[in-house]
Amino acid sequence: MNNSFLHNISLSNPLKRFWPITSFVGVLTMLGAMSAPASAACLTNVEDFDFVPSGASQQVIAEYPRMFWRLENHQAENLQISVTDENARELYFWDYRLSQSNAEDSDGGMDLMSVQPSPNLAVSPMTVGSVQNWQLTLICDYGDRTKDIVINQKIERIAVEESLKNSIQALATPDKIELYLTQGLINSALVEFMYWQDEPSTESTTESTSIVHKNWLDFQRKAGIIESQ
Repeated sequence: MNNSFLHNISLSNPLKRFWPITSFVGVLTMLGAMSAPASAACLTNVEDFDFVPSGASQQVIAEYPRMFWRLENHQAENLQISVTDENARELYFWDYRLSQSNAEDSDGGMDLMSVQPSPNLAVSPMTVGSVQNWQLTLICDYGDRTKDIVINQKIERIAVEESLKNSIQALATPDKIELYLTQGLINSALVEFMYWQDEPSTESTTESTSIVHKNWLDFQRKAGIIESQ
């Protein structure tokens, strides 16, 4: 299936401020939200800007974690991404110019964005037990920075038992997703889900899009991102 709903920020140089980065356009359905002000200058609803999964913290198992967040129905100018370690030392900083043409989608869905430091350009891999603090700043108006919308999330890398590693390697992608979800590793499940939706499909574009949206809805329910109905 063709994964047509992901904005992927390509980190051509994660250590250089204001370096140009690219994105790919796509749509998703609604996700859960974290606490934030009730309204904002450049968002229809502040719940349209949040980490996925949401929350103050999450656990990851990758040395170079891929982070996800959603951004929908905005009129923001830029998105700044700042990553620091547990000692507040800056690891990465990106300033991403948001395209207003990508701010809305015709399917009434969501925009999901992601970023992953390249192993060739990253400061260092995350070690087990290490922490990174991610801060995303949505700049509504450079002339009035009091309108900025900021969300934060702390990630910690945890160890995975050898038996679990072996089990994962032997599974097909859908089963890997299920196993990660049962272990509470939502980030890893989401990464696998994105790869799965990127696999070639024999269906028509309309059928493929419908399947992707159904799979995404099922994933959100299983991951606890939205309530089962």
